[in-house]
Amino acid sequence: MELDEMKTLWTEMSAKLEGQKKLTDKMIMMMTQERYQRKLSKIRTPELISTVVCFIIVVLILFSLNKFETPYLLACAITSATILSVLPVLSVWAIRQVSRVDIRAGNYKDVLVEYARAKRRLLSVQKLSFYLSFVLLVVALPVAVRMTGGKTTHIESGTWLWYVPLGFLFFTVFARWVYRGYVKITIQLENLLREIEEQ
Repeated sequence: MELDEMKTLWTEMSAKLEGQKKLTDKMIMMMTQERYQRKLSKIRTPELISTVVCFIIVVLILFSLNKFETPYLLACAITSATILSVLPVLSVWAIRQVSRVDIRAGNYKDVLVEYARAKRRLLSVQKLSFYLSFVLLVVALPVAVRMTGGKTTHIESGTWLWYVPLGFLFFTVFARWVYRGYVKITIQLENLLREIEEQ
């Protein structure tokens, strides 16, 4: 074999290997993107279901506005409807921002920066949800009593004595569990992105 033939053969083999490496990298990115979306669906699906439930409750409150005769009950109903409208929208928007991180486009550093920004938004929205849900816990009781046919315009003080402590206790435990789940998923997503650098 002559030297020129060996150079040509070497160049062809190098081009084939480079093409295979690009194809392999592309497949790794596609598989990572798929795993990323699958992990994210663990929080996206429950959020979408709870969003539908919240909007159904808002519609029920709006159709029952005539039941809230006093300014106190009307204020509770409007506050409940507002919180139940805003929180799910913010949550779905924040999850969508995390979902839109495109691993296949851009370089690794840009992907990590975009993910870190989206993660911060998501966890901030979850913290905001935590605090606004405490308000919802208080204003929802009069609304629920009135909508289910309660005759009194004010709730008896005995009800508040057991509802508030038990409600806050249950809500705090549940909210912390949900928040930890969100943090766990975001850490898993970040680890998935960091695996790209190692490959």
